[in-house]
Amino acid sequence: MVAGDGAEHAGWQTAVGEQARLAALRASSFVIGSTGDGARVEGSYATDDLFAVLGVTPLLGRGLQPQDQIAGSEPIVVLSESYWRQQLNGVRAVIGRTLTLDGTPRTVVGVVPSLRAIGMPSAISSARLWVPLQIEAGAAARDDRSLFVVARLAAGVAMPSFTAQLETVASELATLHPENDGWGIGVDALAGYAGD
Repeated sequence: MVAGDGAEHAGWQTAVGEQARLAALRASSFVIGSTGDGARVEGSYATDDLFAVLGVTPLLGRGLQPQDQIAGSEPIVVLSESYWRQQLNGVRAVIGRTLTLDGTPRTVVGVVPSLRAIGMPSAISSARLWVPLQIEAGAAARDDRSLFVVARLAAGVAMPSFTAQLETVASELATLHPENDGWGIGVDALAGYAGD
């Protein structure tokens, strides 16, 4: 299930409570290597719970973790299986290696399968690497609509009732924060995703 909204991830997680687990990501691209001659690669900034919400288990190493999102933490990167195999020859010793993204050296901590296999939209599934989405408390603008939010519904939660709850939260946010007025919620099931 995918919900598009720019509201702060943690606030939405609090609002939906036990009905679902949320994760957020922002599509981007990164220059690998020196900024003058490096190759540009599609990627995403993501919250620590992205792979858990999607039910994706790393092939090597680990995924993103809560401490990775803290400003000032060690810069890390998680690679897609396709990037690992095509650009790094599928070498298992990639964990711990350093890649420079946009001029910042980042330690490779994991390799994960392609998101295309679980029905993610191409704008998201085209990512070949992921870095932590770091938002300092109070620093995120409420009119930032650049986040893509995914949710894993709890057992017994139906999509229509969950969608109605999201619409209620959006309405309440528009009352509290005028910059949210006129913005709503769009919810879609992930095509072809069986989940567990």
